[in-house]
Amino acid sequence: MFELRKKMNAGAERLTLAMRLFTPRRAQLDEGARLVFVCTGNICRSPYAEFIARNHGLNAISAGVNTHNGLPANDAAIAEASRRGVDMRSHRTTRWQDVPLHSGDLILALELRHALATRERAAQHQCRVVLMSYFLQPRFAFISDPYGKTQREFAVAFDLIETAVGNLAARLRQRAV
Repeated sequence: MFELRKKMNAGAERLTLAMRLFTPRRAQLDEGARLVFVCTGNICRSPYAEFIARNHGLNAISAGVNTHNGLPANDAAIAEASRRGVDMRSHRTTRWQDVPLHSGDLILALELRHALATRERAAQHQCRVVLMSYFLQPRFAFISDPYGKTQREFAVAFDLIETAVGNLAARLRQRAV
């Protein structure tokens, strides 16, 4: 059942990208604007993306669409990040609804459902919503939620996040998001 759901989610994201929904338009990221990484619980993927973006010198925060404020990162996520030289022990969750948005912020959704959940509020603040998987092109990959899964699933998700954030950082350096 899980594999079927994963394939359906990946297919929906591919279709969304093909239709050019939730993909960036060539425009500059406003000076001082932030990257806001959004996933479900803000305990695995989005905080790791935030830490990687900061390591690239980018202004970044993270949030979850289904979480409570102040929870620590998942222990398995902390362990995998630590293996990669990233210390996530200081991370505390933030609810998407509680993130103060600024005009020009770039919302990076880890999955299509996160893009859909953030779209309305982001639009009210003149923020663009983009699927993270866009920055894995031309080789599309679905960044699946590793929560509750094996260390290998965390490694795969974190590899994809590192690649996507690295590609995003390169594009921002060229000022062509």
